[in-house]
Amino acid sequence: MKKSFILITVILALALITTGVFVIAQRENRTLPPQQEVKNPAPSQNYVKEDWPKEIHADAGDQLPIPKEYYLEDGSVKPGYEERVWEWEYFGNPVRPEMMEEYLAYMEPKWEAMRAETRAKAEARYYEQRALKAARNEDDPYAGMTFDEYLEVSDLRFKKPWEWAVLCGQITEDSPRLTLEQARAIAAENTDYESIRAAIESIQPYEDVSNRGGEASPFVLSWYRIDEHHALKLFYQGSNYDSTLIKAYLKYYFFEGELDDKLYDIDMEGMECLETLFELTKD
Repeated sequence: MKKSFILITVILALALITTGVFVIAQRENRTLPPQQEVKNPAPSQNYVKEDWPKEIHADAGDQLPIPKEYYLEDGSVKPGYEERVWEWEYFGNPVRPEMMEEYLAYMEPKWEAMRAETRAKAEARYYEQRALKAARNEDDPYAGMTFDEYLEVSDLRFKKPWEWAVLCGQITEDSPRLTLEQARAIAAENTDYESIRAAIESIQPYEDVSNRGGEASPFVLSWYRIDEHHALKLFYQGSNYDSTLIKAYLKYYFFEGELDDKLYDIDMEGMECLETLFELTKD
């Protein structure tokens, strides 16, 4: 009787330990799906773009092939690629709709770690640049700024140059601004866009709003705030493919409503043109 009691006690203890280990394992891996055997893709799934479907629709179940170069000649996965291959096999490539929620839960910790690493590297480079410029005694608009302060103002440089320059101490709020009378005089004295821009920048080097195109569609658009209801628009557009295509103008606009100091979040294209000071068009 005593031996039977001891045997039953041991069996119950082992059952409790096994259950505990299972619960802990489940808790620690609650966002990690069960591992599956990694398989070599069929020959038709090899990494040949010409064999891919012309359009990939996850809803229809179409999947991109797993890159052939992720595998060794014997069909086994190359060292270092196991997790990536498993992710594609388990979640799909692209991710299957029914797996999206589980995929996001699985990937978020990885993404967070990547974001933290990227920020740490960028922050280190930022302070290295500040120290290097200080050692060379170079002008540095971000001198004395923390990395977070830099992130807040750096993007303004090419969108709202005037605001950026004020925040970085390049100018003050009461620095000279372009007036309508000055713009009229500049337009009357010059016949090309480059000389007009140079003359304007000699008075107000930072426009209130700036927008520039890329190489495929080069253009420069600058807004200069005159007062709470009026602004000047200096525009230039050329072409990398046809050098004869040139359009440039300097126009004076009225806005029915109050222009805020940033002159950015309003419908500038809906402003009423009051006067064309300069215009040049070549087809």
